[in-house]
Amino acid sequence: MTAGGVEVRILNRCNFRCPACPTSSGPHRRGRLSLADFRRIIDTLAAAHFAGDLTIVGGEAALHPDLPAMLTEASRRLPAVSISVYTNGSWVGSSGWRDRLGELLAGPNVQVRFSLDRRHAEGAIRARTSRPADRLIQGMERERLEQARLFRDACLDQGAAPGVNFGFALTGSLEEARLYAGSLGDVPLCLNRARRDRSRLSAPDRLVIVGVDDEGCASVSCATDGLTPRRRLGGLEALPAALAMSRTAGATAAPA
Repeated sequence: MTAGGVEVRILNRCNFRCPACPTSSGPHRRGRLSLADFRRIIDTLAAAHFAGDLTIVGGEAALHPDLPAMLTEASRRLPAVSISVYTNGSWVGSSGWRDRLGELLAGPNVQVRFSLDRRHAEGAIRARTSRPADRLIQGMERERLEQARLFRDACLDQGAAPGVNFGFALTGSLEEARLYAGSLGDVPLCLNRARRDRSRLSAPDRLVIVGVDDEGCASVSCATDGLTPRRRLGGLEALPAALAMSRTAGATAAPA
């Protein structure tokens, strides 16, 4: 049984320009994963009896027209897997957004994570102007906190369980995250922190990464810990080997 974590980047485009974006996403980027290739990934994970965490990211994942179908497929085929999808939440409050949210809450094992921190507020402003004045960023932070409240309330109205079907992703320590999201009350928080201490590495750090280039071609790489550079293995045909590498690394790292 394969554990560890698999991250699938379904497109490169984002409507934000976040500073130091780890995926170099932005409005200028091209390339998105096809639904057929995503189904190939799910087929491979199912055949490998994958039992880890599946993370779906972008770019801005909600910009992919097939995201609801992808989440439905993953939830149906991998019922024992924890599936997370990250979004900047910029669509919350727009026309039809509650229906879109219902589509994203596709199954009992799917969690929609709203990325909420100053970096994303600055990214929203940078997408509009090359001069992100502090007052503009602060105004965007207030706007995004209101979107976060709408998102929270709509998730609860649709019967989504906090920490199971929805949450908020923030960068920094738990104390910093609680302070930033304090006006939302007691909400589930997911921390985005790069691990620098090998002694604190956990199973999801044995990552298999499926990316997509500007032409929409998928590639597979593997990172067996949080410090070692990713090793590119090839196209989707390399995914079984990457899963095996992740499983072997996990077995090696397990205590006797």
